[in-house]
Amino acid sequence: MNRKSKYSVEKWFGTVLNEMDKGELCSIHLDRIGFVFRHGDSREFLDAVSVMEVVRDLVSNRFPDRIFSIVVAIPIEYTKSIQFWDPTMWAKIGRDREPPSLYIVPGAEKFEAMDEEYKRAVNPPFGKVKNEYYVYRSFRDFESMCNGWEFRSTIYILT
Repeated sequence: MNRKSKYSVEKWFGTVLNEMDKGELCSIHLDRIGFVFRHGDSREFLDAVSVMEVVRDLVSNRFPDRIFSIVVAIPIEYTKSIQFWDPTMWAKIGRDREPPSLYIVPGAEKFEAMDEEYKRAVNPPFGKVKNEYYVYRSFRDFESMCNGWEFRSTIYILT
């Protein structure tokens, strides 16, 4: 794991407790808490899963009676048309200008019904670490559909 920031997962979690109390979605780009995703390096997924484990423990200790989904979204690319899954997409990790993001979502994670999308479960090239699962999604939201904007391809890691 390539660390470059002193802003820790625990410190960030402390700053979003009020939002979580209100049932709001909380997010942060992983580079803000010191994680760098390098081009095509699948070991970085292991680091993302480790961060998710820390966040899941923090959430369950602070909110034992509430359900939150912990999600990491790893952008792959923008395209003019919807992209179907191809295992070579793992090698495109780290090319996008947008860093991966960590989300704490109140309730169970759901994808929006008004999106235009293709999604499917995928297996990571290194095997699963714990109880996480991986979803590839090529999509654009309703506003993007109306304006003829690009599709976004992303891999989600969910717990």
